[in-house]
Amino acid sequence: MKGYSGSEYQPILGFLNVGDFHSAEPWLYEECLRENIRARVEAYYKEQS
Repeated sequence: MKGYSGSEYQPILGFLNVGDFHSAEPWLYEECLRENIRARVEAYYKEQS
């Protein structure tokens, strides 16, 4: 198979696949996700009141 393999990167945390950064996104973007969820919940409750 041709193309990018990501094989130059070691498995993340010793258990994620070689070059598989997609599976690590929740950890990589944890702060942004937390803020986004908070903003969405606040907007929902504001709309409901």
